[in-house]
Amino acid sequence: MLLPDHSALIALCLRVLQQLGCEKPELELSDEQRPGLAHRMASILSENLANGRFSYVCGRGYLSGSDEEQLFNYAVKVCRLYVQEGNLIASLQAGEDEAWQRVHKRLVRLAFNKYLGKGAYGWALGEAQTLANATAYELWRYLQNHAYPFDVPFDHWSACVLTRRFVDWCRIQQRETLWLLPDEPVRPADTEGPTRLGHVGEKSLTQWLENYANQEWLLQATERLQNPLERQAIQLYYLKERAVKEVAAELGVSENYVYVLLHRARRRLRRMLESKSAERFGC
Repeated sequence: MLLPDHSALIALCLRVLQQLGCEKPELELSDEQRPGLAHRMASILSENLANGRFSYVCGRGYLSGSDEEQLFNYAVKVCRLYVQEGNLIASLQAGEDEAWQRVHKRLVRLAFNKYLGKGAYGWALGEAQTLANATAYELWRYLQNHAYPFDVPFDHWSACVLTRRFVDWCRIQQRETLWLLPDEPVRPADTEGPTRLGHVGEKSLTQWLENYANQEWLLQATERLQNPLERQAIQLYYLKERAVKEVAAELGVSENYVYVLLHRARRRLRRMLESKSAERFGC
């Protein structure tokens, strides 16, 4: 796909803002406001096109249609989120205490529910606060060094970052210690009771790969991966049960790049698995 220039993106954003104003009167802007907002939107779209965010969203199947339709629908998504959350992101980037306190409070609740799901009761609140602190710091660092893409709601994005850190914590704990099960949970002050969140119902490829019975196939399949970094990342993460931070240190890459390697490797392994199933059933 040929990337549009900045003026074409501004024109696209003006169309999107006009459509959003027709759909929701509360989003209608004055003639003086619209050009400035369209310019800011175009800068965000340009950054997302250049750094691969748009391609990633298309590759995940979230957008359909021709290249022009996908870009327009993506611009609608970005513009809508910018209008809804632009002030929040600006407050967080500026380091406003009130905004970060709300984020931290929500992260503590999410983390607390995750620890309860693992049977951690008496010390769940302390661990949840530690995890929320680390997650909030990671979010802060990202917002200080990158433009927010506005193609995913901030609450969803922050929950994903927290979940990644929680998975790493679980992997380390499984190797180093046993779960402790005191009698009563220590709840956050504003939480009436535990509401277990975020448990995936269907058995994903990731869960399938972590099944011990499938590790022999995984070991053989990883040898067919051409990229040595993808092969090592899969083996360290699934077979040796290393945390992402540990995989990154061993491979000499960033933690974000480890997620990229795992995503690419899982995609190739999924194709191998589908091919294996087709051969078994004579398809």
